[in-house]
Amino acid sequence: METLNKFKERFVESGRLFSELTSKKQRVSGKRGGYFYVALYDIIQDKWALVANHKAGYPCYSLDDKGTPIVIYLDKMGNIRQRVIKQEMFNEILETSEGSQEFRDNLRASQKILKSKYNLEFIKPSLGYNLDDLPYSCQKGKGRFFKWCDDIAEMALLKNNEGKIVARCLIWDKENIKHNGEPCLNNLADRLYGNESIHRIALKNELKKLGIESIWERDGEDDRPFKYREFTLHLPEDIKEALDITIEDRKAPFLDTFNHYNENEGILYSFHWSDRLGYEYCEWDDDTTKVLLDTSGYTMTGDDEVWDDYNECYISRDNAVEPINYDGTTHMDYCIYSEYHNGYLLDDGDLIAVNTVDECYNYDYTYVGSGVELVEIDDKVYFLGSVRRYRA
Repeated sequence: METLNKFKERFVESGRLFSELTSKKQRVSGKRGGYFYVALYDIIQDKWALVANHKAGYPCYSLDDKGTPIVIYLDKMGNIRQRVIKQEMFNEILETSEGSQEFRDNLRASQKILKSKYNLEFIKPSLGYNLDDLPYSCQKGKGRFFKWCDDIAEMALLKNNEGKIVARCLIWDKENIKHNGEPCLNNLADRLYGNESIHRIALKNELKKLGIESIWERDGEDDRPFKYREFTLHLPEDIKEALDITIEDRKAPFLDTFNHYNENEGILYSFHWSDRLGYEYCEWDDDTTKVLLDTSGYTMTGDDEVWDDYNECYISRDNAVEPINYDGTTHMDYCIYSEYHNGYLLDDGDLIAVNTVDECYNYDYTYVGSGVELVEIDDKVYFLGSVRRYRA
């Protein structure tokens, strides 16, 4: 029924259907290159593609809610009709569509999803993030960080027919969210996570049945689905106090969407971080006081501090180093300086003490996986190059 209504709205009521008087063939108006197109519709993604196929006799090709290929058309009396077609015909239409490869892949995934069985369950966020079978998440095992939002959000879990969790997301209560200053009519889904892309699409489809739109699945400018502060999350006083305590205890969660916090008003603002994660790229104005993109509830201040990736806290920039054997920054007290490598090495248990020859210090250090050639003589480890030099 939804697909029929979309067809009616898009082509019938807008007067974009063209019918040849001598045959039953119909086309979508919008002539280009001397040819009238037909349309292909993805019911899950709610996206259209034009099809340049001269043999296609129906104006619209799509899938029903069970994944069966169908066509939609007007009969001679002007009534909207629907009929089932063979998979081979649908595949040909799909291959000749002018949609992107992503569109074709997603529509194939949509058909597979509609033919499969998925079950949607809901749980409190603090419990969901502590589930042993929850797929990978940087917040897994940190359910206590989300206790403050248990009364205004829930976690949606998509399970396959084997009972395995294949996708998840947070659902925010519509009573606390505004869109461009206006109340929302339905609950809103936060960013969708799936084991595979098909699972994310499946989760979107199940949420769609409940009238729940995903904030991250909307078409937006500059490839971003929403703008800074386009959505605002307004916290009740008791929940605001709980979040403030969480931030004070340095147990703030990583929030995908509502991560810019006005602690004076108890309002969280939407911010699209995924392609510019770094505090120098965050939006700072007179209202934003903290950013919830790590456990600290980061505050922009005049202090010369940097984030310690290894210990997950802020440290003075004067004490910060970037170890050669670690992809990140940490405090120099957790490192050992290597003369051989001319830099700091993180002392995480993978360091190798190497005896030196004719140096003012007894030991130097390298690390497992460095590729440095070593040699062992009389239970002592040396740099191979050093032994070659002084052996004579």
